[in-house]
Amino acid sequence: MPRLTFGLLALPFMLSGCATDATAARAQIAIPFVCANADIAFIGKVLSVDTRDDEDPYGFISYVDFDVERSVLGTTGPSQTVVVRGGAIGSQREYVSGYPFPKVGQRYAFALSAENAVGDRSIVHWKRLQHDSPLPSQQEIDATVQSECQ
Repeated sequence: MPRLTFGLLALPFMLSGCATDATAARAQIAIPFVCANADIAFIGKVLSVDTRDDEDPYGFISYVDFDVERSVLGTTGPSQTVVVRGGAIGSQREYVSGYPFPKVGQRYAFALSAENAVGDRSIVHWKRLQHDSPLPSQQEIDATVQSECQ
């Protein structure tokens, strides 16, 4: 699964006049990388996390449901489920390098691959965002993606 060091180019959070330089720096996402490697990308808040330990012999799997606030690339519905390794069941916690540890209410940007033969998507890129960061308009996002991905 591809991994990426964050901070290459800025997502439209940098375009928002309300964002401070510190906020903008934390919201950087590599748009050209996302366009070249992802099928869909979105910004959303975590609605629920369902962690299971009976589906994978290597550890916990968490099904994270998002309220999609902005579509960045491709077509997403009003909600999106992302599957991540690791999670929490009761007092047990399993952290997996390279994967987020989402909690209800947190805001993330996710880029996901095209669906494979069984309908699963791989995580191409992810970034946790400040929950109170102002969101760019959909028009600002569309313009940035169009200019960066041509």
